[in-house]
Amino acid sequence: MNQKKIMIVLLVAGLCLCNSAFGEILYTVTNLNASGTGSFAAALASANSDGQDSRIEFSVGGTIYQSARYNVTAGNCTICATDAPSPGITFDFNNASEGFRVTSNNVRFCNIKVINTAVNCDGITLDGNNGVVERCSFDYCRDEAVGITDYFVPGAGRGNIVANCRIEHCGSQPGDGTDYANGRGILVTEGASATIVGNYIYYCCRGMTVNTAPGFADMRHNRVDNSLSPASGSGITIVGSGVSGNIMDSSANNNALAGFRLKTACTFYRSNLTGSGNPSGLVVIDADCTEVFSPITVGDTPFPSWLSGATTPTNLSDVGMGTGTCQCYAGGVTKATNPTPANGSTGVAVNADLSWTAGTGATSHDVYFGTSSSSPTFRGNQAGTTYDTGTMANGTTYYWRIDELPGPITGDLWNFTTVGGGGSSGSYLSVDAKDGWVRESTETSGVGGGYATTATYLGDTASKQQYIGVLSIDTSAIPDSATITSATLTIRRLGKGGDPTSLGSITVDIKNGYYGTSDSLAAADFEAASSATNVATLTPYPAANGDYSSGSLNSSGRSNINKTGVTQFKIRFTTDDDNDGTADYLNIYDSASNPKLDVTWQ
Repeated sequence: MNQKKIMIVLLVAGLCLCNSAFGEILYTVTNLNASGTGSFAAALASANSDGQDSRIEFSVGGTIYQSARYNVTAGNCTICATDAPSPGITFDFNNASEGFRVTSNNVRFCNIKVINTAVNCDGITLDGNNGVVERCSFDYCRDEAVGITDYFVPGAGRGNIVANCRIEHCGSQPGDGTDYANGRGILVTEGASATIVGNYIYYCCRGMTVNTAPGFADMRHNRVDNSLSPASGSGITIVGSGVSGNIMDSSANNNALAGFRLKTACTFYRSNLTGSGNPSGLVVIDADCTEVFSPITVGDTPFPSWLSGATTPTNLSDVGMGTGTCQCYAGGVTKATNPTPANGSTGVAVNADLSWTAGTGATSHDVYFGTSSSSPTFRGNQAGTTYDTGTMANGTTYYWRIDELPGPITGDLWNFTTVGGGGSSGSYLSVDAKDGWVRESTETSGVGGGYATTATYLGDTASKQQYIGVLSIDTSAIPDSATITSATLTIRRLGKGGDPTSLGSITVDIKNGYYGTSDSLAAADFEAASSATNVATLTPYPAANGDYSSGSLNSSGRSNINKTGVTQFKIRFTTDDDNDGTADYLNIYDSASNPKLDVTWQ
């Protein structure tokens, strides 16, 4: 079955919720209050608690006054004020608190302004990976405008991105009694990594600093002017053994010390650095530093293609809030779909090409392909939707992903295995048209009262009826003479309702053949007998959308895999309902990332 993007809008006392064209839950902020229904605080609290990809937009413009930090714990969350009415959205923290602290991955800020944080408090702190701060403005943030503190794991991505931002008067300022003791425009610390492109940093205590091994920053097309600190007010600084960075196509002017400062055994690449009025010199390098002569790269992860046309700002008005549409806004671009070979396929020809259906609004595609499940190799950007893999190795599992542009809109990670793996194993996907849920007619009836093939739920309803998920998998390709030695069933979380953890663990029943009178789903499948029950427990509990859960079938389960046709499974919680009068259920993928049965035999 297809997971359809349905535009359903609910207006709940001023807070608009819907499924956006991006396939995310959309929260629309309808007033400038610090809290309460329709406020940004309420929208963020919902995004944090719902556990789904989310997007917060604004139908109002003006200033939101706040005296407490916003904590962003929701992954895959976009906070975007591109469509806010004039004068846009400003967050004013009244010199009382930190601004935003992000502790999750894939969080994006677009076209907002952050001002007046407390002493030693950042405007935005990024303590997760793969975040983006784009076309935002910062003024009088009393520590860093943007602090990046995610620990860098080489090969796991480029870290966070700060691009096309306007940063003014951040860190210690004249007359504030701190004697230039703290703060700067951007700080990359605690071993973090970052890509910093096209920003203008002006009249801050310090400009931009990268420190703490194994920290790395790729800094291009930035301008840093008038850094203030007499002790450390350089434009851009890389400092520390094991710390590295690129400084390219950048300008530094009238800073208190150097324009560009390379210190204390760091490793760096530089090119096309310009500027004037820096008393210590334009570029100052300690003797123990190492200069390399080609740009430093981070694993297989390329420089973001959407930043390839960046230019160095000339004026403050070139960048920041209101100066353009952000790439993370993306104008409605959606993920690539319909991979060929199908996700999880086996026996794929070694000369097979990759193909996919482009996401809505995509103009080009970044292709990632290789044998690493954590970071397939970037193969380039292209306009077409077919990629020639060349000749692949026999019996090898390959992983691939398509990121759509503009964006980038990160795609799903797909995989397949080529032919020639010895013929003693196979992976079999559920048939989405046959998958779905069956629901108990009443709380204690023990018989089915409804079913659907448009989603696969397990859990309970608000009326205390049990949901059971039913999966249908064609296992006829297993040789009739095979002795099955292992079998693992894997599911992937799409969403949830309520608190399904109250229902215990996820258990699996099996049917050698099909439940009821055919392999098509029916309400009576709820009470139809299984060939064996409790044949596997799926772990770990999938705590977030996109998480996987799997379990190995015991001997009873393995002996009931049908080698001549379909094998069906019931997946359910060990507790049928928790009597709390609230719907508590998991929704698992039944298309795009189908449940899978991996089988080995002799």
